[in-house]
Amino acid sequence: GAGCLFIAAKNIVVNAGGIIRANGGAGGAGAAVASINCGGGGGGGGGGDGLIVLIYETLTNAGTIEVLGGAAGAGGAGGGGTGTAGNSGSAGAVGTIIKYNIRLRRFE
Repeated sequence: GAGCLFIAAKNIVVNAGGIIRANGGAGGAGAAVASINCGGGGGGGGGGDGLIVLIYETLTNAGTIEVLGGAAGAGGAGGGGTGTAGNSGSAGAVGTIIKYNIRLRRFE
């Protein structure tokens, strides 16, 4: 899965073009099969459930803060004859961003 990122500072600034991310990686592709009448391998599932925790007095965000699930892996090609392609994996689950303003004493 994705990682966990914890930032605690009086002022957090994400400038234009700046990125804070804890994204899951993509799942691997399933194996293709060369033998006749054999099904291809299933694709791997994408990583997910990243976490970003920001604790601050002021947050200025002109960039990107994201926790995206990884892409699903593609199913492998099946062999000829009755062989079919393997199923694609599932995309990873989207993670969580927690923002807490200590000056206002509230989650945002």
